[in-house]
Amino acid sequence: YRFLFARFRPERYYYGLILCTHNLTVGIIPAALVSFPALQVGIMGIVICLKLIVQILLWPWRLDIANYNDLALSAGLLILLLLASPLLNIDRAETLTFVAILVSIVMIVLPVVAMFAALAVVMARLRPQSKYAAFLCHHKAGAGALCRFFKLVAKKYVKMNIFLDSDELDDLARIFDVVRADTKCLVVVLTAELLNRMWCALEIASAHKYQVPIIPLYCDDYAFPDHDSIDVIESVWTEEQRSTLISFGTSMDDIKAAYKHVRKLKSFALCRSWPLEEQEEKILQIIAESSCCSPGLLGQKLPSSAGSGGARISRILVCVLQVPEAVSTGLILQQMVQLYLRRSTYSLRSVEDVYAATKASCVLVLLTKGVLNDAFFARCLLACRQSAIEFVPVNDGSFQFPLPEFITEVENGMHEVFSNVSPNMGPLLAKTYQALLSILALPLTPHGSSGILERQVSQICQRFRSLEPRRKALNEMDPVDSHVFAEVSAEVVPRSNTSKKEECQGHSEAGSINSDDLWHT
Repeated sequence: YRFLFARFRPERYYYGLILCTHNLTVGIIPAALVSFPALQVGIMGIVICLKLIVQILLWPWRLDIANYNDLALSAGLLILLLLASPLLNIDRAETLTFVAILVSIVMIVLPVVAMFAALAVVMARLRPQSKYAAFLCHHKAGAGALCRFFKLVAKKYVKMNIFLDSDELDDLARIFDVVRADTKCLVVVLTAELLNRMWCALEIASAHKYQVPIIPLYCDDYAFPDHDSIDVIESVWTEEQRSTLISFGTSMDDIKAAYKHVRKLKSFALCRSWPLEEQEEKILQIIAESSCCSPGLLGQKLPSSAGSGGARISRILVCVLQVPEAVSTGLILQQMVQLYLRRSTYSLRSVEDVYAATKASCVLVLLTKGVLNDAFFARCLLACRQSAIEFVPVNDGSFQFPLPEFITEVENGMHEVFSNVSPNMGPLLAKTYQALLSILALPLTPHGSSGILERQVSQICQRFRSLEPRRKALNEMDPVDSHVFAEVSAEVVPRSNTSKKEECQGHSEAGSINSDDLWHT
């Protein structure tokens, strides 16, 4: 069904139905009103005007040039109708009467609509409304990427305005006024350092002081401090920081009272090692709890992507270090790349997912601090290399390229990564790292604003030259690489899963991959 939706922006997928209805109406009008040419022109003008308004409001076409072209054609057709209307020969009294009635209705309806619109504007002005449906209070280093993922999920399923400081750089000076007066709900994303951060303490204390509803979100088995630890919370701040807190009208007693209040509230728990759909479901529960949307959202069935089923249909894979913030960054990449390219994208959760992804042609590799020392990451790269999946590296800014001695240690099997990986895979892993690091890594700023992130993801998506499977067996094999690939298959596939083991052995028997022919920049 790609031909029905590919021309439109993903959020305007339904515009094809509007377009078909418009075309059907335009075709029916001349046939149904063949005896009333004046009425044809009037109704046709109304239909074209409505279509023109809808097209301007929705801006549905994927390419801007297509939107401008549609706009010009509709405007030109409307002008043609206006220029041709004086040429009509109206002789029948019935037509004149019908047109007179139609004009009278329009002249009555327009003032009534304008009056109701003005009344609605006045009522909206008089009724106080919060600018933001939710405020995400978080520690940037511990949950910056998670909060970005939270906002993406909210935008995906419901229409709501969420305050995230990285998107509101112009309003940071009045951030506490936003918590006090412009926020319906404060979502406290609890990670290890959050309660020790001065600005987060001010946000929580402001919400408690002005009775803004607070929803605690416990991340990754976070344990809230007990009352004794809260009573000595001022010890984590310097004298200067305590003075800053007091300058904003917040005392230590206010902060302690707010923390003790949060400790007693109904809370939600989220583990970033959960599958994508479980994390999305938890976020939607939090949104529903904040009364920002219909309660029926809780019963919404989310598309499942767990297990090898999601990997099998995926065209693009995402490989990240299995630490909380990196996992959230991988989910951000997965969501945004899938939205931009409209190709099924999947974040790897096990090495078996690589072999299950028979349609995948590219893997997004997130280069972050310590990623080359991780055994899971190394196994996934080896499996991707064996499956002839092309690397597309992305650097989050914390990654530092290794020295030549690092590659030598890996090649000799002497690096710490081999504590969980067979040292016999050293030469192949060294070649895999060299192939990965020889490709220019594009920048990604998961803690940046949405505009910066969208531009960076757009550049990343331009790197994908082909999304179709690029599997091929080479006639010439390097016997050393072939032997090591057989060991990779034996290492990464569980012994108990006979079918997967046979499949991986089939890969190694069919032929290994010559890195000189496959990997290029």
